[in-house]
Amino acid sequence: MYVCLAAGRGTRMEPLSAYLHKAMIPFGGLPLLAYSILSLPQGSEIVIVVNYLKEQIAAYFGDSYQGRKIRYFTQVNPQGTGDALFQFGEAFHPAQPIIVWQADQLIFPDEIEILSRSEPDAGIFSDTPRGLFDLGFWKIAPATLAKLKGIFDGAEYRALPVLEREGLKQIKVQREKLEITFDTWDQIESQCKQFKQKFHTEFR
Repeated sequence: MYVCLAAGRGTRMEPLSAYLHKAMIPFGGLPLLAYSILSLPQGSEIVIVVNYLKEQIAAYFGDSYQGRKIRYFTQVNPQGTGDALFQFGEAFHPAQPIIVWQADQLIFPDEIEILSRSEPDAGIFSDTPRGLFDLGFWKIAPATLAKLKGIFDGAEYRALPVLEREGLKQIKVQREKLEITFDTWDQIESQCKQFKQKFHTEFR
């Protein structure tokens, strides 16, 4: 099972995200989230964790998208990624490890394959000249989900510190982590288009 975290407000993209969900921002005619969903294998089962502007996501993708089955789970009173995954675990009780990504991240088929073969708990990290960055793209054991509401940083429950405490394995890949904000949109757009080209090359 694949789980996409899409409940956040995307404040870094304001004012655009005041009326458009950050995962629905278009690139080349498709919303950002569509590229990641299409990177998953045909027949995949996906749960999208939603809250803010959830109707936009559900209206576009429906209950299936290009051969991938989609369900939605509303995170009540969102308090971060740890809270989202804790609530998901309480509702779904998955028997097998889940692969998780955050809706404003691009994920690619080769990285999905690497993570699928890995033992949980593991995450994809970008090994760049600027250092090692977590991409918010994890494979998590069912037993770990119940622990993810264990660290509160004063603002939210973050999954990564708990995963690291549980011995998260770092899987290093070579690609940049892009921090997209509304103010840097012009500088980032060309790099996002390169990601889009990689995606299309994968599916040509």
